[in-house]
Amino acid sequence: MTRPARIEYKGAFYHVTNRGNGREDIFIDDNDQYKFYAILRNIEDRYGINIYVFVLMSNYYHILLETPFSN
Repeated sequence: MTRPARIEYKGAFYHVTNRGNGREDIFIDDNDQYKFYAILRNIEDRYGINIYVFVLMSNYYHILLETPFSN
C-alpha cells in the first residue's frame, strides 16, 4: 500500500530523518556522504525547496527544509 501524497504548505518547515535498519550504517564512507550531499543540492534546485541545515552521520541523517511554495 502506498503512502498518500504529502501536502506541502507555503512556508512550511519539515524535519526529515532516516536511520539504517537495526542502526546499521547507511553511509559506508565519506564518498557516500559526498554523493548524498550532491543529491541534496540537486533536490534543492530541482524542487525549489530551501535546506537550512542537515546532519549526516554514519547510520542516520536529519534535514530541516522549507517548502516556499505549495503543491
